[in-house]
Amino acid sequence: MGSAASVPEPGGYSVIGRRVALGPLRRELAPLYETWRGNFTTLRPLFELGEPDELDQPEGWYEEMTASDEHVWFTIYELAGGKPIGMVGLIDIDYQERAAEFFLHVGEVASQAADLGSEAGRLMRDYAFHALGLNSLFSMAYEYSLSELRCCETAGFREFTRQRQAHLVGGRLWDVIYLECLAGGPTATGPASSC
Repeated sequence: MGSAASVPEPGGYSVIGRRVALGPLRRELAPLYETWRGNFTTLRPLFELGEPDELDQPEGWYEEMTASDEHVWFTIYELAGGKPIGMVGLIDIDYQERAAEFFLHVGEVASQAADLGSEAGRLMRDYAFHALGLNSLFSMAYEYSLSELRCCETAGFREFTRQRQAHLVGGRLWDVIYLECLAGGPTATGPASSC
């Protein structure tokens, strides 16, 4: 899906980093989002968002995620060529409590290997804290999703607990890992967060 048709028009990016950019979800990319949802290595969150009948249709998930101000989603683009490689977002934003669930999904395997998700995670984290004024983010990942875990940790998230052997996939029980990140303090990843 790296064709010219999938490259946003100039000015179509919302946040631009060094190697990746974030742009709004696009209806014409719904089939690609659906393909990523079927990727075993990053399966977790995309199958848990939305009602089961909605998940059968690419448009259903798209409509669910773009219909509410409680969700903020971006498509992740590789800047070199403008190829869409994944999604990053905030789920169930509580503006009063200044908290949300953080979600990162790099669907393109080659981009996982290049660790482009880590930069996308940092961009989304900074957007959450600085543009939206949030203070607390948490994320959930499965033990088998090494790429997602690495991206979250590189973005400044730290594990605070895990539920042991609580998720059955591929005939095996895996741990569910919970991570968190707070705004406003020094960390190893920079001054933007205290994670």
